[in-house]
Amino acid sequence: MNTNHIMRKTMNNLWDKDAKRMYRKLFKEYKREGCSNEEAKRYAENDCKNSIDLDIFSAERVYKKTLKDFNWHE
Repeated sequence: MNTNHIMRKTMNNLWDKDAKRMYRKLFKEYKREGCSNEEAKRYAENDCKNSIDLDIFSAERVYKKTLKDFNWHE
């Protein structure tokens, strides 16, 4: 198993609770804006996924930069 896979799996687990919390908040927000349940669910899932993906991407960049700074290779 390569380090990228391990890093991604670990980061996904770390963000599970945050993702659920964010999803609930976004769902409620979209409902208040007048979206149907289906629309609110779709928008909240999409926004949540994009946010978490960005967080994971940023963490991976920091990880890779740290490895490079210490002259470690994957």
